[in-house]
Amino acid sequence: MIEILPYSEVNGCRTLPDTALIYIWDRLEKDGTIKTVFSECDITVAQQFVELCKDNRNLPAFVIVDGKLGGIGWVNGVQKDRAFSHYAFFKEHWGKKTIEMAKALMAYWFRPEFPFYMLIGQTPTWNRRAVKFLERIGWTIAGELPATPMGQGIVISYCTRERFNGRQERR
Repeated sequence: MIEILPYSEVNGCRTLPDTALIYIWDRLEKDGTIKTVFSECDITVAQQFVELCKDNRNLPAFVIVDGKLGGIGWVNGVQKDRAFSHYAFFKEHWGKKTIEMAKALMAYWFRPEFPFYMLIGQTPTWNRRAVKFLERIGWTIAGELPATPMGQGIVISYCTRERFNGRQERR
């Protein structure tokens, strides 16, 4: 069974303590995922990851698989009804439950209480496995931005609420 546990603060208490966030960072680092997920930003140590999760501009949620922590996803860069989404799952689930895990996060973010009509992705062009994964979970590949002197090429992708729910998209 896959469940989503939002990361929030109620009466000064967070859903999970900082030690759990550090555990997630350590697991992702052990799995070799850190450099892929954070390939174009300055998140390089556990404390920066904790700060990212606590930043009010981010909306993190944990993926619980069969009662155990299986990964994390978050949205940020919110602009009206759009947000950028990010996924990081533990290696033990790769190729097994990651599609279900990602779809559970998308179902969470596409709930009526959130304003999101569209989730947007930016994936390095070299990460073809991630691009294929996005296609498998129903995302549309919109195009590719070339590399710049300061950065790598990026594949731009998106998924709308309608497409996720199996309906025709607005035009």
